[in-house]
Amino acid sequence: MKEHLDWIKRMLGADSNDSPNEENANVLRRMKEDGDDLTKARDIDFHHLFPNETDAAAFEEFVRSQGYQADRDYWEELQAWLTTVQVRMVPTLDEITALESELNEIARSFAGEPDGWGCMEMAAIPVP
Repeated sequence: MKEHLDWIKRMLGADSNDSPNEENANVLRRMKEDGDDLTKARDIDFHHLFPNETDAAAFEEFVRSQGYQADRDYWEELQAWLTTVQVRMVPTLDEITALESELNEIARSFAGEPDGWGCMEMAAIPVP
């Protein structure tokens, strides 16, 4: 799983030695440079990988009990269970980093590993 995380970081241009705060700042900066309107709320997906379905299901059940939406799917190429927690929010550095840290800690307590976050672009509408 670590190799997959490192690959994602390389694709996003993040240094594997960057702190989560630095990585998230870099991602948000690139999103803004690409025309994303970061003032608009959207569904943000926080991904976690688990070695078996039992651990993935336990994590999913726990985060749902905390009021989050979550689902899981088997990821054949990694032979792992991917659990996605979806949160509707405005993508701010502080809130993403805090929530990501919280969810990562919970996932690790269920033998999971973080696999990053992502969201759909909310393009700024040009003013005529």
